Amino acid sequence: MAQRRHRGPRRSRERSAPPSTDAGRAQRVLDLVPDVPTATWGRDEQRTGEMWNSNSLVAWLLARSGHDTDAIAPPAHGRAPGWFAGLSVAAREARAARHDRRIAPGATRIAPTA
Repeated sequence: MAQRRHRGPRRSRERSAPPSTDAGRAQRVLDLVPDVPTATWGRDEQRTGEMWNSNSLVAWLLARSGHDTDAIAPPAHGRAPGWFAGLSVAAREARAARHDRRIAPGATRIAPTA
């Protein structure tokens, strides 16, 4: 009987970053679930250069909940298509939130004139 061989890359048993044990941060991830962008799976509606998928959703949740996403990487020789899409959308939303906080409540935005 012939032996089966896995032809894809071997998965590393090493983690790129240890999992968080911070209960507050874990709760923030769960609290953000209702706010996940409603992008169509498999499309680049957010204009990030990558299609939205499960990797995007996880990256978005981790970034928005304050996890250090720079410390996270796919396993050796692995890929995470869509990861950048989630990080990009999260960063865009964070910039917009910072901008909105700078405008006083009740203030009227004035459109720039040409």
